[in-house]
Amino acid sequence: MSKPVEGFNQKSSEGAPEEPKSSSRLSLTRFTRAKKSNQVSSGAPEEDTFDPSVHKSKPSRSSSLQKYFTSRRATEVFGSQKNTISLNVRRAEMKRARRSAILTRVGIAFAAVLLVTVVVWAVFFSPFFALTASKIKISGLNEDVTAEVVEEKLAGFVDVPLPRISMNAARSEVESIAQVDAAEITRAWPDGLNVKITVRTPMAAEKSDEGYNVIDREGVVLRSSSDVPESLPIVEVKIESQEQRAAAVARVATVKDELPAELSQQITVYTAYPTSVEMRTLDGRIIKWGDESDSQLKAQVLKLLLDQRPAQVYDVSTPARPVTS
Repeated sequence: MSKPVEGFNQKSSEGAPEEPKSSSRLSLTRFTRAKKSNQVSSGAPEEDTFDPSVHKSKPSRSSSLQKYFTSRRATEVFGSQKNTISLNVRRAEMKRARRSAILTRVGIAFAAVLLVTVVVWAVFFSPFFALTASKIKISGLNEDVTAEVVEEKLAGFVDVPLPRISMNAARSEVESIAQVDAAEITRAWPDGLNVKITVRTPMAAEKSDEGYNVIDREGVVLRSSSDVPESLPIVEVKIESQEQRAAAVARVATVKDELPAELSQQITVYTAYPTSVEMRTLDGRIIKWGDESDSQLKAQVLKLLLDQRPAQVYDVSTPARPVTS
């Protein structure tokens, strides 16, 4: 086996001309085109070949369209960059306006609550409307009911604001005075009361252990006296029960009201029984009246009898059949 001659190989290799790089690229291109033409002529399916230079130089059509329509849509919706900045400013202004409106509403609500609180305190708890003792005006007084007695009953309401004073409670306090029949109380702003009372009217005097008690038509004791009260008749109640006693005294008051004035002045003592009334005149004559029914007719019959038929006892309990003895 023969060995290659080193000098010859080196010479041939060194002496051979260098093939340019472009020739290899050109050969590859020609080969690819020839292969495509053979495939077309033979009817074989064309194979996909990747040409870096081609793909690199031609951008994707879909990506270009997407970029175009995206930028166009953004411009249509938001406008130019200048319009976009203006829109952001407008949004910030609207946000500040909403915040300002909320703060305004909160401030108004707080001010309203504060105002209501101040008004409630001023009216119901402050001394501006507190009742002053010197501003209590009382009318309808007599010798049985004095201003001092009424003011004492209302002392618990002094220094209390008028809106907090119950007129019913104040009226009950005044009407608890025995000599007061009724009371009417109204507020006198800002710090007073107007009190109008109706006192009980003395009707007769009732004998007691200490002397005499002046009573009204309901049997309420108005005052006491050691002597017989002037211009008042005496009432003797022959009843133990307190409930029946009040009804008997009321019956006497009804009979007294029905008597003519000239006859009423002659009566000195009324005696009340459970169902009837008797009277005694100044000269000691007895009148049996019965109950309070037909009082006007009884008064007419009694007047005729006193004028025409002198007697010690006159019984007109049945006015159609009077009896004298």
